[in-house]
Amino acid sequence: AAIKPGDLNEVLKDGDNLVQQAMRVPMDTSNWNREIFAAAGDLRKMLRSRIKAAEDLRKSWTKPINDGVKLINSFFGSRVEPLEKADSHIEKIMLKWSREEEARVAQEQARLRKAAEDEALRQAQEAEAIAKKAREEEAAAAAAGNTKAAEAAAEVARTAETTRDDVIDQAAALPVADTTVRRARGVYGSTASVRKTWKARIIDLRALPDDDSALIMENEDAKDAIRKSLKTLIEPRLASLRSMTPVQSPVVSVHLRGIEFFEDDSIQVR
Repeated sequence: AAIKPGDLNEVLKDGDNLVQQAMRVPMDTSNWNREIFAAAGDLRKMLRSRIKAAEDLRKSWTKPINDGVKLINSFFGSRVEPLEKADSHIEKIMLKWSREEEARVAQEQARLRKAAEDEALRQAQEAEAIAKKAREEEAAAAAAGNTKAAEAAAEVARTAETTRDDVIDQAAALPVADTTVRRARGVYGSTASVRKTWKARIIDLRALPDDDSALIMENEDAKDAIRKSLKTLIEPRLASLRSMTPVQSPVVSVHLRGIEFFEDDSIQVR
């Protein structure tokens, strides 16, 4: 149907008068009787008939438009949906590889770290042996009254002990590597990367802090109140986790009864 604004004016030509009649009716019903009650029913019937007429006119205008939109969407949906499924398929494979690559890199980092720690331990033990021998020579020289030899042995011992302590400190300070697949550029011009985001999920309603658990148990329909309460609990902890660097976050521990914090990863392509 052709859209003619004047048709709406025709449908609602006495609508303003009905509205004024209705809004002039006071809330005080102390003087009402059956006849007034029936008249109010008549007024409502007239109001509702105008509402229905306006709604019927609206639908006569919008139905052709909506039908056209549905038809267009069906055309695009049938062509685009396979592309979206293909994109999702590739995304899953990329995510699978990135996780496997992170695990491989983490394993290699662990191997290299252990090798470095083993080498540090060997050097520390070697330095400790030298220091121990020098201290024994120092004691023997001191007992024999050979001050010069005792001082020389003491210097050797101090140097070896310093070397031992430095090696131990360096081993303890070995950095934890960030194993995330950060960015890869394709010949087509794409940039693919892995995005990690800290999220939270409820794993046990009854384990939640008492106030929140009681709120949910008493009224499961109070979605807004429940959501607000949980947000107050969770958001500060998520903010803390998200502020950490990729190297720091694996060693940060956040606990909240009944709620699990986890790092979700996704593939970003530009």
